[in-house]
Amino acid sequence: MTVVFVVEPIPALESTEPATAAEGDTVVFAASIEFSEAMQHPVKEHPPYHAEPRRSRPMSTAWVALGANLGDPRATLVRALRWLAALPSTALVRSSSLHRTAPVGPPQPDFLNAVARLETRLQPDDLLAALLTLEQAAGRERTIHWGPRTLDLDLLMMGDGGRRMHTSTDLVLPHPRMHLRAFVLAPLAELDPDLILPTGHTVSAELAYLSPG
Repeated sequence: MTVVFVVEPIPALESTEPATAAEGDTVVFAASIEFSEAMQHPVKEHPPYHAEPRRSRPMSTAWVALGANLGDPRATLVRALRWLAALPSTALVRSSSLHRTAPVGPPQPDFLNAVARLETRLQPDDLLAALLTLEQAAGRERTIHWGPRTLDLDLLMMGDGGRRMHTSTDLVLPHPRMHLRAFVLAPLAELDPDLILPTGHTVSAELAYLSPG
């Protein structure tokens, strides 16, 4: 099944100031994005007749990590939430606050990170394809490993309690390295602190391990 939809273009983005947070720091940057703000001027969707998932297919929970560190990251993430809410057969249930995180890799601006919880009828690979399309619409270029990004969208987990297992050429669920990333765990803990990760530990426990004291 091919999922096709239309997104609003994001204006040209330019780099922001260099990073100022200490390496590995994750701090709450702003109050939680109000759902009403994220839903202002929702994006129109135009899936072709053959792309709409069967309505008999049950809804499934999906957790998506968002990140950006070029241009106006906050505006980009708010726009990305609207895009997620406009995906075919998908509802944006809740989003975390924004977290400012020092980057890993070459010198670049701090990241803003968040996590969104969706309910969707899209299958894992179709949802991944949709996320990659949104990244491209935001001007994402994959030229430098761990380099700066206009928008980064990672599918973390799907299914009841995030327990759906899925392996394909481009996707492994649950995300095999999410428990090592505080910039994912911190916003995820706002939404579902007791969610059990593949390690057998909760999100809050893994976050405490990465951030002792």
